Amino acid sequence: MNNDLDFKNFIQACVDKRKTIAGIVLSFFIFSIVYSLMLTENYRTNAYIIPPQEKYVQPLVLSGSVLGKLDSAANPWTQKRVYDTYVRNLQSRKFQREYFFDNQLYKHFDNINIEESFEKNFHEQLSYKIESKTASKELREQYFLSISFIHTDPNLAAKWLNEYINMVNEITSNDLVDAVNRTLINTNIMLKGKVAAKRELAKKLTLDRIEQLNEALAVAQRLGITEKEDNKSNLQSVIVGEESTAVTQAPLYFLGTKILREEIQSLKNRKSEDPFIPGLRILEENIQTLELSKLSYGDVRAAAIDQPATVPTVRNAPKRKLIVFVITFLGLLISFFYILITNFFRTKE
Repeated sequence: MNNDLDFKNFIQACVDKRKTIAGIVLSFFIFSIVYSLMLTENYRTNAYIIPPQEKYVQPLVLSGSVLGKLDSAANPWTQKRVYDTYVRNLQSRKFQREYFFDNQLYKHFDNINIEESFEKNFHEQLSYKIESKTASKELREQYFLSISFIHTDPNLAAKWLNEYINMVNEITSNDLVDAVNRTLINTNIMLKGKVAAKRELAKKLTLDRIEQLNEALAVAQRLGITEKEDNKSNLQSVIVGEESTAVTQAPLYFLGTKILREEIQSLKNRKSEDPFIPGLRILEENIQTLELSKLSYGDVRAAAIDQPATVPTVRNAPKRKLIVFVITFLGLLISFFYILITNFFRTKE
């Protein structure tokens, strides 16, 4: 019963003080309008990025397969690996700072401290989101990435975001090309070193053979052996690894001076050791393949822009209607609280 009376008293007090309530609510209403109009407007723009097309990854894959044949430890390039590299770079402070400071974006803000300006006006205004509205899990795992940027100028917001994602795409793509080309060059240098080493070894082996034959010729001349003595000589050659080792069952001088002179002269007249070097032609083929596998800038793209950032026409903040409603409603609550308190103390008297 007392509760009913208290509620009726409160309602009556509100009716009696309706002008006071209206004044308070109106004051808050006017304040909310002024306050919302004083807030700085900002705009959000979005860009959508997807994995690169196969044709822009294929050069990396082909070069990787060439390197994989020569080095089993080589890490093959895939579309996902290329795109993952781009996504990491896009979220990297290093590239954000590079774009912000190289383009002197800090001149557009009032912050005296340019480091603080980078944090508040660029880094914190960027946001990333993996789109989850695609039909299948496989597509979601391919990183359909949404990136957004907030700024007070809608034109600059779209311009800066597009420039940033394109800059990172170009740098990432060129870095991938440079990395593969460096590996190709280093592998090429290594193979050319092997070729040079094989040729040097072949020259030494030929000189050693000539020295052995000269010594055998001198012995054959002293013994008067001019023709090969088939019954006493059976020469066999065995190729072991990369060296040619003569395994003889009879001394070389049993070949006779005639054969020894011919072989010595033949070795001295040899213009190149290449035809006699095991595995040399395979190495030369690999070197040529590596040289043809060199990539050029533009052959590779680390990501594809599904939709570039557009100039937003609707502001992201402030939400003026919501601000006016909340502050006005707060004024109404305060007015009721005021009536309640004054009515409480009046009844006490």
